[in-house]
Amino acid sequence: MKKIDLCVTVTSVLLGAMVSPAEINIVEASTNSIVHRFMTVDGKYQIAIDSSRTPDLTEWADKNLVPVALEWYPKLVKMLPSEEYEPETEGAEITRRNVERARYDSSYRVTGNFLNWVTQKYDSNIALKLNAAARQGKYSEDLWKESTGKTVQELGEEWKKGNELRLVALGPANSLADDEKKGGWKLLFDGENFDGWHNFKSDTIRAGWQVKDGALVCADPHNAGDLCTKEQFDWFELQLDYNISEGGNSGIMFHVTDDGRAAWATGPEFQIEDNAKAADPQRCGWLYALYQPSNDPKTGKPIDATKPAGEWNHIRLLITPEKCEHEINGVKYFEYVLGSDDFKQRVQKSKFGRMPLFAKFDKGYIALQGDHGQVSFRNIKIRAIQQTK
Repeated sequence: MKKIDLCVTVTSVLLGAMVSPAEINIVEASTNSIVHRFMTVDGKYQIAIDSSRTPDLTEWADKNLVPVALEWYPKLVKMLPSEEYEPETEGAEITRRNVERARYDSSYRVTGNFLNWVTQKYDSNIALKLNAAARQGKYSEDLWKESTGKTVQELGEEWKKGNELRLVALGPANSLADDEKKGGWKLLFDGENFDGWHNFKSDTIRAGWQVKDGALVCADPHNAGDLCTKEQFDWFELQLDYNISEGGNSGIMFHVTDDGRAAWATGPEFQIEDNAKAADPQRCGWLYALYQPSNDPKTGKPIDATKPAGEWNHIRLLITPEKCEHEINGVKYFEYVLGSDDFKQRVQKSKFGRMPLFAKFDKGYIALQGDHGQVSFRNIKIRAIQQTK
């Protein structure tokens, strides 16, 4: 194959890195060089074409080679991991139903999870090493062995096995372990039917709610409404998993009674939403319009432990006379005391101050909001807590 005597150099304006495509023969620029430089639209990279050895190719390079390089080099860089590497995992959750997806050579979202696992367990710089090798055209599977002591195939098998063991440890969905049963836990949803539930102020369940793949699903928020437990609870610990749609908004209300015209007229709400794209400024895990977590020092914004829309998150809600707690994915957001002076002052300053029945009851239904977006629930379990005297 005849090689083209063109010197092609790509310079990162930010990093000063020099990158040369492997397919083009690189030559030293002559004294009487013909060098044309072009900047990418984003201003990050400069493409330099030196056609000193082959001046007759100057026009061809400017017309044909440069546009391709300007368009595709930024795209290729974006596809490769960098110092700011964060695996893109949305939609790549490994569950019991799709554990076969746990392959190192699967889709890029799944392999993002795999690379993140390798980074955390074996070599925090592996992404940079792979990136450098790919940029230089020197990638080899030997890099995995050199960095971790294992081949990429061995790492893939270990990662998959770890996912399988994690899923086994979770136990079957919508079930209780023996120690949970002994501890007083009970399921509010068995994964198969609507037993124990009804729409607010109704004996039936609207068509927007469905039982699908072991989950309680608000599939059509336009015809769902709030879903309530048939049983009423006073003091309890509630745990469940939820999966919210992109831009979705839902909530868990407690101490809901039939006295109000809507569930939220009596029951405080543990907000659920897609923090990334939902329109409501009240974020997931907050006690709606009343309490929110302190700021995370790393971001300067309220603590956010949620996973992206489309992934399962875990909630723990504790409601007792002494204190109430909100947790998401094991991260505690805050505490408050129902009926305390602080609580009453916050209610009075909020929109709920105009609702005379709001948070006035110590016992009521637990309600799942179903009119602001698609959302799924599973592993809904509750433990009654006896009031201390």
